[in-house]
Amino acid sequence: MEILDSDRQGWFSRGKILASLGKHKAALTCYERAMKIKPNYYKEWIEKGLMLELVRCLAAAEHCFDQALGVFDSKMVNAVEHLPQISIPGQNVASSCYNRACFQALQGNVNQAIAYLQQALNLNDAKYREMSQQDSDFDDIRGHELFQKAIKSCLIVK
Repeated sequence: MEILDSDRQGWFSRGKILASLGKHKAALTCYERAMKIKPNYYKEWIEKGLMLELVRCLAAAEHCFDQALGVFDSKMVNAVEHLPQISIPGQNVASSCYNRACFQALQGNVNQAIAYLQQALNLNDAKYREMSQQDSDFDDIRGHELFQKAIKSCLIVK
């Protein structure tokens, strides 16, 4: 099926399908086509970051997660000014924080990984607490005192 050059959603959807089929580089190409149409759409930054992480382009993935959070931050400022008109995508921010935590853990940046994980846990503790206990990205830091403290603090606070 042909996608028009101006069909951002079409390129984004094709990228998601290709990603689910394990065709990460082709998915990246589709996300990049979508981002040319609407460069400040945080979902594409997140998806592109995930694909880059899977193909181990970690610095580029980090840049994408930074961009996603930056776009969200600017939307938050706009949301405060126009609260009734804008829904705030908290789950996508939680996902981006979690992915940043994984990225930092893979690079051995324990404190940064824990900080991002804590943000994800604050937004959705049950989902990310369970995921972090099984995610191989955290294998090297799971036994670290700060990691354990972050997981336990959510159990106590909630």
